[in-house]
Amino acid sequence: MMRCVLVVVCCVMVCFGELSGLKCISPHTSALKLSVISRRNQTGHWIAQVQLGHEAGLQDTGPWELDLDHTTTKCEGSESVLITATVIAPSLCVSDNVRHKRVPSPGYEVMAGLGYYKLHTTGKTWNEALQICEQEGAHLLILNSEEEANAVGSLWEKGPKFVDVVNDVYAHAGFHDQNSVGEHRTIFNQSLTSTGFTSWDSGFPRPGNKYCGLFGRSRRLADSSCLSKRAFFCEEEL
Repeated sequence: MMRCVLVVVCCVMVCFGELSGLKCISPHTSALKLSVISRRNQTGHWIAQVQLGHEAGLQDTGPWELDLDHTTTKCEGSESVLITATVIAPSLCVSDNVRHKRVPSPGYEVMAGLGYYKLHTTGKTWNEALQICEQEGAHLLILNSEEEANAVGSLWEKGPKFVDVVNDVYAHAGFHDQNSVGEHRTIFNQSLTSTGFTSWDSGFPRPGNKYCGLFGRSRRLADSSCLSKRAFFCEEEL
């Protein structure tokens, strides 16, 4: 995980504070306050105290780490002490490999370790289903394993009422062979064989025509006319 490093530098003899070394951008605006308090003790020595305050949000979890270092130099008969304080806040930075938890659209059911899924039971053509999933911030179902096929297939068993569908045995899924007959590709133009799941139902794939993909109650793939009005599965990533 990327970490933010805040370096605080102050010189005791001159009594000043400086902020430097911000290595990344915070995901939200937070208030930082730096104060330097100096005083002379009973023996006549100057003492400087540096205070750093940070207004953290709920997502700024975990302890902050503090590392102190100092150097002493003599110049023109006086002694200066340079103190460097490094404050490390592990959760304040955003990196490309950090994924924030998403809130799924209404009606989606989470399958642990797989994703969010929704079975639409009102019949639509394949292209209509594709657009509806996209409008919901999702995409037509693409299966990647036998485990996922069984998990998504369980949605058939919840007793939904199907409306205006050719039948309730198959639902539209996110693949087709519209570009070349028999060459099935996903809606992201990946070969179907690269998805990790290519288990076809008996009698499929159909030869001799261009079709759109289906996923059946049998937990297997099929294909049929893209114009048929069917139920369809949408999928959101975790």
